[in-house]
Formats: sequence, structure tokens, C-alpha cells
Amino acid sequence: MREGKLADFVTVDLDDLSIAGNSAETLLPPVVFGMNRTAVRDVAVAGRFILRDGRHELEEEIVSRYKLLHARVWGRI
Repeated sequence: MREGKLADFVTVDLDDLSIAGNSAETLLPPVVFGMNRTAVRDVAVAGRFILRDGRHELEEEIVSRYKLLHARVWGRI
């Protein structure tokens, strides 16, 4: 890794029930095979946060557009 370069990374809540109680030595298998998505707190791609504190930056827009589409599909508009 070089200073000044953009990074890709993920942060995980070690207190999430799906992985809580594991040590550094036992953490990898639960993270790979059993971790709930609620454990993922932050995701950065090329230095830009896509997910921060468990929320997608466009979550409100995505949900709003989904609700509109749902209403159109089911004939409520």
C-alpha cells in the first residue's frame, strides 16, 4: 500500500451477534461463512464510502424509487 493512494476496505462490527465473542484466531470462518450483513458497517471503494455506519449513501432515494415502482406494478398509481 502506498501513501496517498485510494483504498478499498470494509469495516465490521465485532459486537454483531453473528460474530461476537470470536478471537482474532477464530474470527475468519464466521466472517466468511456466517456473518450477517448487519455486521458490515462501512464499505469504501477507491477511497469513496459506499456504505457508512451501515447505510448506503443513496438508501433514501433507492427506497423511494422502489416504492413508486411497486405501486406502479401493483396498479396503485
